[in-house]
Amino acid sequence: MKGMKWLVLLATAMITGCAQSPPEQQTINDAASALGGRDKILAVKTLILEGGGTNGNLGQDVTPEATSQMFTLTDYKRVVDVAAGRVRVEQTRTPNFTFFQGQQAQKQVFGIDGDVAYNIAANGTAARAPDAAANDRRMEIYHHPLTLVRAALDPNAKLSNPRTENSQNLVDITTANNL
Repeated sequence: MKGMKWLVLLATAMITGCAQSPPEQQTINDAASALGGRDKILAVKTLILEGGGTNGNLGQDVTPEATSQMFTLTDYKRVVDVAAGRVRVEQTRTPNFTFFQGQQAQKQVFGIDGDVAYNIAANGTAARAPDAAANDRRMEIYHHPLTLVRAALDPNAKLSNPRTENSQNLVDITTANNL
């Protein structure tokens, strides 16, 4: 009888050990492994991105590809509180076109805290931004691989439509906050 119990235990362990994750979960597991592993991703508290470059004046130029209204972007810093879903961006934009308020640089500070988007004026006054800005800023949180994979690892996230396109494994993700 003792031998039978061990045989059942061994068979259960083998079946459990050989069970594969569903394809959509396997895609996320593979992505997590590529970023250092699930535990390391979930341990991240803060993500800081710094740099500079150019910034278009989208919506003001004739087409999104147009370059007549470009800003030089300096002192860019995006701080993401990964666990709480908060973001604060500080940047300085200098217009590279003379017909826009001269050539003075403009420091911008804006972010999101939960469902509330905000802008901070040059004098330090904070103002709530419209709901559309809040929605955009919430989605922008997931524009980094670490934050996107972390969101996909959340047990409340919904993974669907696993597929392969151009030799890449893809999956659709609906985050726990329905983005």
